[in-house]
Amino acid sequence: MGYRFRRLISPATLVRMAISVILALVIWGFIVWETNPEITREFQNIAITAENVQADMLIVGGLPSASVTVKGPQDVVEDMVPSDVTASIDFDDVDEPGTDEYEVSVDAPSGVREVIIEPETVEVELDLIVTKTFQIALQEDETRPPSVTSIDASTEVGSIQGPQELVDQVAALVLPVDLANHRESYSERVELIPLSATGAPVVGLEVSPATVELNVTFESTSKDVPVVVKCACIVDGLLAETVLTDAAAIPSTVRLNGPSSGLAGVESVETIAIDISQLNQSGWILDVALDTDTLPGSVNLSDQTVDVWVPVAPSRIELTGVTLQVLGADPALDVSLATETVAVTLTGDADVLADLEAEDVLAIVDVTDLATGSYTVDVEVVVPAGASYESVDPDAVRVTIAPGTSTANRLRLQDIGPDEDGVR
Repeated sequence: MGYRFRRLISPATLVRMAISVILALVIWGFIVWETNPEITREFQNIAITAENVQADMLIVGGLPSASVTVKGPQDVVEDMVPSDVTASIDFDDVDEPGTDEYEVSVDAPSGVREVIIEPETVEVELDLIVTKTFQIALQEDETRPPSVTSIDASTEVGSIQGPQELVDQVAALVLPVDLANHRESYSERVELIPLSATGAPVVGLEVSPATVELNVTFESTSKDVPVVVKCACIVDGLLAETVLTDAAAIPSTVRLNGPSSGLAGVESVETIAIDISQLNQSGWILDVALDTDTLPGSVNLSDQTVDVWVPVAPSRIELTGVTLQVLGADPALDVSLATETVAVTLTGDADVLADLEAEDVLAIVDVTDLATGSYTVDVEVVVPAGASYESVDPDAVRVTIAPGTSTANRLRLQDIGPDEDGVR
């Protein structure tokens, strides 16, 4: 029987069987490769975690991140997410502080054929965890003004915890106090800051408590003072800052707050110098800042700006030698005047007034319906457009009417013109 079996499986048959198996495996591998090929993916910024660090030690500076490259079947690798890959360093055998090179381990899902991590090793410094207690010191940002009556913190003691190397650098634990930006009592929570002997902050430490309640008390007194308006005006031909006495500030008084010693010497508050050179009529200048530079440092204002009303007087001109004209005289009568000319004062826009002359103004003595005799007659004035009448000197003249034929300086009504708005 055994002989017959050996006879049936000849060497040639064995060769053919081996070739068939190999071909089957090749075909199977090809089919698998075509349907589920091997692919490669790279995952960046994989955090390296620390495991089994001794309770009294910590890692100085933290651990870097890693880049992990995985290779494997498409159906495994394609569906992976960064959280499927973990990188870690095991410090179980480390019981003393110091710096050393440690191997990074990486874990990936089953089915992944190859995992490459970069970096493969990391230099790590381990240090002992140290706690140190300090008396909290106030760090005021400016010389304490007299108006500050007290500065209190909710605790007088604080502590720091961290690597011994950093803890040893700390010379003081300070509480910053902001005085420069406050003039009234305030409370706020403020972070404690560990400082080195050179005054530089030491970072990388845990501070307890993290914040402290700070209470700063200012002396609370107040005083109302008037506002004085100042302008940059021309005085004796020179530009100078001067008080604008005709101007009015709204509000006219402001409230000062501060210590009694600081308020005692303040009787008024000035505005900054305003420019009124472009004003050609009365009006408001809004939001004019008050000059706080003149106040003691311990005094603050309730209002920082005021509105200012600036009255602007119109330009004025006096025209002398304006010839009087007689209106309504009877041609059969002789009219004589005690004066032949008057002086007329006008107001208005400076550009309009600058071009006016005596001949542009009409001064009238109306003798309509007056019989012979002597009279005191008011002088009436007609002015050009753009100017306003203010006064005439004299405002009345002595008129004598007698029989005669003189027609000197006589006007007819139609000579005056239709616009009599300027007639006094």
